[in-house]
Amino acid sequence: MEHSPESRFFSTSSGELHVLYWGNAGNSAPLLHFAHANGLNAWTYRSMLGPLSESCRVVAMDFRGHGQSRAEADPRKLKSWGTYRNDLISLLESYDEPAFLAGHSMGGVVSLELAALRPDLVKGLVLLDPVIFPLNFLRFWGAMRILGLGLHIPIAKRAAKRKPVWTDREEIFVNYRKRKIFKPWPDEWLRDYIEGGTHTTSDGRIALSCTPPWEAKSFATLSYKTWRRLRLVQCPITLMHGGRSDTFLPAAAQRFPRVATHSRVVRLEEAGHFLPMEAPDQVREEIVRMMAETGS
Repeated sequence: MEHSPESRFFSTSSGELHVLYWGNAGNSAPLLHFAHANGLNAWTYRSMLGPLSESCRVVAMDFRGHGQSRAEADPRKLKSWGTYRNDLISLLESYDEPAFLAGHSMGGVVSLELAALRPDLVKGLVLLDPVIFPLNFLRFWGAMRILGLGLHIPIAKRAAKRKPVWTDREEIFVNYRKRKIFKPWPDEWLRDYIEGGTHTTSDGRIALSCTPPWEAKSFATLSYKTWRRLRLVQCPITLMHGGRSDTFLPAAAQRFPRVATHSRVVRLEEAGHFLPMEAPDQVREEIVRMMAETGS
């Protein structure tokens, strides 16, 4: 079956947000929104999301400052991931039904916080190696945020130094293919990430759609109230995390089911933080399981 998505734009007061939509399963099928990680985009996950459209309607929005979205993205105005959450709330409110939410990394946290604040919009959550650090670290992180020191963390500093403009997409691919962070990614995923996350400049070069300052500020505004929000989530939760992840750490994995007693925790021993790229079949299985057990 052909799994090509439809490209749509959703209007907000500060510009348009880009949305991919797969409607193969028909209007009566359950609705699923997938939220991408910081610095990535919806098209990155195309090869994983496409087959899901045989059992549900799939929506995947490019967060502002990412992918093909055109909404205002001024790093100086980004204060928290609440900006992303509010954009997603606006999108989901345009549908006449609650949705299942799945999200990777930052997208998982944004989806979780939305479920905590707007339970009427959410039927179930599938979180893929979300950025939920152990409680002690988040207390320290909260102090860093208050002091305005978020941009000094290593991952934000690295993001700020990314090369923003390239000769062509093949140059990006060849360069990124050598980087340790992308080693677990199949070539198809890496090319989709580049295709969905770049645009052609007026002089014919290729620029990253998620600018280094915006990506860095997104890392610097990491949510630090996530454990508190988690206690408010009423819907079923499936958490998937990588046994080799450097993001969702063992202390967080142990605490999660104690806080969310209605959750299902799945550990993929050989996967890292990028488990959607490393284990897309298992991710799809868990999303389908969630929809089947919760009821569509």
